[in-house]
Amino acid sequence: NGSGIDIIDTKTFVKKSYTETDGLQSLQENTIYEYNNQIIISTPNGNYVFDENSKNKFTRDNKYNCFPPDYQISKATVVLEDVFFQGTYSGENMAKVDEISSLIFKNNRFKEDKKFLRRIKDVNAKHFHLSDSMVYISTNEGLFCYNLTFHAEPKPFKTIINSIFTKKDTIRFGVTEHSKENYQFNYSENELRFFLASTNYSDKNHLQFSYYLEGKDTTYSNWTKNNIIIINNLNEGHYILHAKSKDVLGYEGEEILFSFTILPPWYRTSLAYLSYFILLILLIWQIVKLYTKRLRDQNIKLESTITERTKTIVEQKVELEHKNKEILDSINYAQRIQKALLASNHLLNENLKDYFIFFKPKDIVSGDFYWGTKASNHHFILATADSTGHGVPGAIMSMLNISCLHEAIEGQKLIHTSDILNYTRSKIIKHLLNDGSEQGGKDGMDCSLIAFDFDNKKIIYSAANNPIWIVRTGELIELKPDKMPIGKHDKDHESFTQHQFDLVKNDMIYTLTDGMPDQFGGPKGKKFMYKQLKELLVSMSQLPMNEQKTILDAEFNNWKGNLEQVDDVLIIGIRI
Repeated sequence: NGSGIDIIDTKTFVKKSYTETDGLQSLQENTIYEYNNQIIISTPNGNYVFDENSKNKFTRDNKYNCFPPDYQISKATVVLEDVFFQGTYSGENMAKVDEISSLIFKNNRFKEDKKFLRRIKDVNAKHFHLSDSMVYISTNEGLFCYNLTFHAEPKPFKTIINSIFTKKDTIRFGVTEHSKENYQFNYSENELRFFLASTNYSDKNHLQFSYYLEGKDTTYSNWTKNNIIIINNLNEGHYILHAKSKDVLGYEGEEILFSFTILPPWYRTSLAYLSYFILLILLIWQIVKLYTKRLRDQNIKLESTITERTKTIVEQKVELEHKNKEILDSINYAQRIQKALLASNHLLNENLKDYFIFFKPKDIVSGDFYWGTKASNHHFILATADSTGHGVPGAIMSMLNISCLHEAIEGQKLIHTSDILNYTRSKIIKHLLNDGSEQGGKDGMDCSLIAFDFDNKKIIYSAANNPIWIVRTGELIELKPDKMPIGKHDKDHESFTQHQFDLVKNDMIYTLTDGMPDQFGGPKGKKFMYKQLKELLVSMSQLPMNEQKTILDAEFNNWKGNLEQVDDVLIIGIRI
């Protein structure tokens, strides 16, 4: 009635109702039966077992299912040790024919065993009834009687080929034995039709056939009632057709073989290939003859040209080497100038005492730089910066950036880190306003600027995109920067933020650019990343400065391996 399943206790006559919330997949088309002391419900999704003590009372147990979930088992009835049922496909397989079948329990699971039920075709069972040794099956096509005591021994039968047709003619009738003769077909007749039959005449309308063509196929085709095999567009070669038949009870007949050869077309015969070869030889001989004379004439001219070109190349090589030397000399000189603008060892030793600088430019000169000076309030100011670009363009940009920082502190006597960065930004934008680009002045730098107040053990800092990390007693404290560069930007009207941070003895301060985190390498060619760099710095923060620098250098080279360095690298460590 579409309301689910009702189970009545025969002792108390109490009724319990079960629906989809108890695990039923459908409220309709359910049949209850008992097998091996197990209550089973046949449903539109197969067999479900009933367990009153579980949360889901009805579950689909693979032990009782040998069909896919879209196979509906209905009208299930226990017949001795078998279960007769009506099978119906749904979903994507809905077009498959309905069938009456049976299940048998072997090796601790249900298996399909149709037996003589194979002979009942294209009907829908309404009811199964067992009486003595007879099973009465009522269907939409009438009543069928199944005698359980009847046993029929399979009789051997053969697969035969009734007739064979080519594209143009009939070549053979009644092939009942393996073909000993090898038939040959011209390539123009390359379309063969084989009409199969069987010596089994029981339910001949339900005979099925399968074949495979040795020389083309690797396995037999699926079973089908179609007894016509059409083979066309074969390449030349030898083939053997294997064909077999199967009756309604599933017994297979003796296989039949038919051997044949497809001859090559005239243009792929041995004589044709010999003709092609002779023509090719004649053509090559003629071409060689024509080109030999031309080559002799060209060789004389070529030797003269090679002599002149060799002389020119040697002269150009000498000139190129000279220009390369001039360029390298200029870049090396630029390196000395840039190094002179960086914070000197004397200045750093005088103000920082215990520190290291890990500086690894990508090229000879660098866009990354470190610069320091004493402010008018006697605070030591240190800048760690990453200019736009690297190599020569980056180095030129770094000189402009250092000049603007110097003017802000030495010329304008600014002491607040936020004011210094604001003034530096305005000067950079002004200098680059007429750089030739459409928007003008988009270059600049990322920078962390720290003012050390050693008397009060604190730092005053402002930062543009570059963070400042402090490792204290094994933990990393991140001083986050403003998310904007020192240069033209959407936020270039906003002031940089100034912060201060109290220090304690043995604090490790790290300032850095993005060169090492962005370096590709490792086993998978990925970036080093900030997370890995943080873990490395924390792990070595208690070591002496020279050992920390050595570890950074080794870790960077090991990670990079044979890959190219992608950017300038700068990391400064300072112990308080």
